[in-house]
Amino acid sequence: MFKTTPGTYLYSPSDLVLFERSPFASWMARLAIDKPEQMVGIEKDQDKMMSLLADKGRQHETNHLEKFKKDLDADNVYVITSDDKKIAAVKTLEAMQAGYQVIFQAYLKRDNFAGSADFLIRKEGASSLGNYYYEAWDTKLSQSTKTYFIIQLCCYSWMLEAVQGKVPEHAVVVLGNKKEETYPLAAYYPYFLNLKQQFLKAQTAFKSEWAMMPDLALCSDYGVWSTFAKEQLEKSDSLALVANIRKSQIKKLLDIGVNTLSDLAETEQTNIKGISFDTFNKLKAQAAIQLASKGQKNP
Repeated sequence: MFKTTPGTYLYSPSDLVLFERSPFASWMARLAIDKPEQMVGIEKDQDKMMSLLADKGRQHETNHLEKFKKDLDADNVYVITSDDKKIAAVKTLEAMQAGYQVIFQAYLKRDNFAGSADFLIRKEGASSLGNYYYEAWDTKLSQSTKTYFIIQLCCYSWMLEAVQGKVPEHAVVVLGNKKEETYPLAAYYPYFLNLKQQFLKAQTAFKSEWAMMPDLALCSDYGVWSTFAKEQLEKSDSLALVANIRKSQIKKLLDIGVNTLSDLAETEQTNIKGISFDTFNKLKAQAAIQLASKGQKNP
């Protein structure tokens, strides 16, 4: 995500996935762009493992590129090398119009989304390009396909439609074990379109005041802002600090005005709609134990 002109932003498939995984992390990414002065003293988490995985991911891409060159005539494989996005977009379009069998690092753009697909693979079938079209392939180190892999591929496929006048029927994930898994996009595309709509709605309605930050208690993932998020949870005495509490239970407690760990430990209420009597008493006892442990050397 970055700002192209005042009030105009360009998003990537990864931004869409981040929003699905963590509205809080998505909100923080936007805040860092719009109000960097509010981010003074707030640092992203440093994860050396993620850097290592990124390097291995790029090697996985390169290995599969070499496999295509070996299996096909190398002249049928086109590699986009320019770091200039405008040039990369032009080269991608030229390669698609020329009908290359494989296009590596194809730069696609539609409306306010853009990104580089690992591979575009030519398939036979009518499109505005002629008697062929392209489908998106993505390389991942994982040994199994995650839902967000397919969301990313749906986004690339949606961007492909703008070029070839056709949403490809399938997309492929190339896993870390070199297995190629094919997915029918029709099964996932409506979900992607709805997610994209919700994401853009959130971006349009974005406000930078801290009070507008998504409720951390209802987030399961804080992205690269985990340290900051945990500090805020402690400061606010969040219900999320109660061990083994579920997000659905937090929502039900918030609905009746039990807003903090201390509230839960001290509440006189016993009948909570949607939470059984025994479960509620266990959560209350847990909150009471944690409240009594605050400041103690040994909890």
